[in-house]
Amino acid sequence: MLWETSGDVLNMSLAIGVGAVCFLMLFVLFYLILILRDLSYTSKHVRDTAETIENYVKTPVRVAMDVYSGIKGVMGWFGGEKKK
Repeated sequence: MLWETSGDVLNMSLAIGVGAVCFLMLFVLFYLILILRDLSYTSKHVRDTAETIENYVKTPVRVAMDVYSGIKGVMGWFGGEKKK
């Protein structure tokens, strides 16, 4: 017979409890891995988006500064800048 003493009942309940805790930890670990994977994808997407925005902002500013430098040089040729 399986249930002969109270020690057998205790051992069986401990085994069931350990199995339940292992199952719960496996479930939590699985979802933690899914959350970390999604976080990794999200951070990569945010990083790519930030780089794209930075490129869209830097390029026109760089072009405008180059144009400004060119205009400033041309104005200097025609006497736009007064020498001391």
